[in-house]
Parts: sequence; C-alpha cells; structure tokens
Amino acid sequence: MLEVIQKRRTKKVEVRDATREAALRGIKERIKKTKDENKAKKAEVMAKTQKAQTKGSLPKASKGPKIGGGGGKQ
Repeated sequence: MLEVIQKRRTKKVEVRDATREAALRGIKERIKKTKDENKAKKAEVMAKTQKAQTKGSLPKASKGPKIGGGGGKQ
C-alpha cells in the first residue's frame, strides 16, 4: 500500500492530471450513456401508454341522474 502511494507521489503533475482527466471523462461518458438509455426507455413507455389510451378512449355512456333524493337525516 505504501509503495503505491510513493509511486503516485513521484509521478509528474502532468501525468497525474492526465490520468485524472481520463478517469473523469470515462465516468461522465458512462453517466451520459445511462441517461440516454433511460430517456429512450421512458419515451418508449410513454409511446406505449399513449397508444393504449387512444385505443381505449371511447366515450362511456352516462348512468343518468340518481333517483331517491339522497336519504339523509330526517
């Protein structure tokens, strides 16, 4: 463990910065990729639900007014 720390310490600043930048770039690309995938899945689900809603959106027949006056307290 100590050897690893000493090796990193002796590296030049530019090398350390470049390594860090590459790692951050990789992480950002991964995050962007997962966001794009999630967005695509969400759009797909929304398209399916909208298709299902348009299919089943026939107007329902109304039941009409209730008869009997409510029957509350007398």
